[in-house]
Amino acid sequence: MRLNPHISSPAGRAGRSAGIGLILGILALAAAVPAAAGVGAAPGGGILFTYEDPYANQVFLAGDFNGWNGSATPMAKGSDGVWSTVVNLAEGDHEYKFVVDGQWIADPDNPVTVGDFGNSAVRVAAGGAIERMKATSNTELSPKIFLGSRYIMLMQERKNESGNPSWNLDRPDFDIDLDFNIRVNEDLTAHVLTNINSLTQGSNLWETNLVFDRGSLLLQNEDINLMAFDNDSVGTWDDPLHLVGNICLLYTSPSPRDRTRSRMPSSA
Repeated sequence: MRLNPHISSPAGRAGRSAGIGLILGILALAAAVPAAAGVGAAPGGGILFTYEDPYANQVFLAGDFNGWNGSATPMAKGSDGVWSTVVNLAEGDHEYKFVVDGQWIADPDNPVTVGDFGNSAVRVAAGGAIERMKATSNTELSPKIFLGSRYIMLMQERKNESGNPSWNLDRPDFDIDLDFNIRVNEDLTAHVLTNINSLTQGSNLWETNLVFDRGSLLLQNEDINLMAFDNDSVGTWDDPLHLVGNICLLYTSPSPRDRTRSRMPSSA
């Protein structure tokens, strides 16, 4: 299908010409998200925890500060449907979850989770202030997933060659990346990049598929550092010494025929 918006031809412009408009948007989904939106310093002292659910019957706060007791710290429901409680916490990092009608739920307003069970985390600084922590999640779908995206749209207009002064606007092409960064547990992280491209798939945007583009798994702790990857750029394979910090490499030329290496220096 071809759209014809009847764009007037510019004066003095002759022959076949094409105008290409490129719209590039990058969504930084977590840049504006506070580190602990559901947690804050209470005016009278202590740490204020809040959870919004007007339909819940009971909500409790459980964490390392009360022995993970699912009924020790009840939360009070306000007229606006927000449950809240104030807890005195010592300086340092603390983990917690809400127990909503018997179900354990990570704080949906706190993008920071830790541990194998995806517990929400809060860091209390000296004086009882909340210290910002690096976000590990930016979606309520899972406390262990951090989403990113890139959206490119290409629109092309063509001059009508039949003598009609109007211009034809082709149906836009789309190139969309959806990026998943997954914290499986404290030692294992995963990265998966998926893509939708209407041009390469030869179909309209609503008929395209989300396809796997590349990904990797990283297992990292005190004893091991192991990466598995598929179609992902992790090294310079024509010169593997880049992977170890150019050890033994005195000079690297852009030409493979003019490349000089030295032997491992011996200890004195």
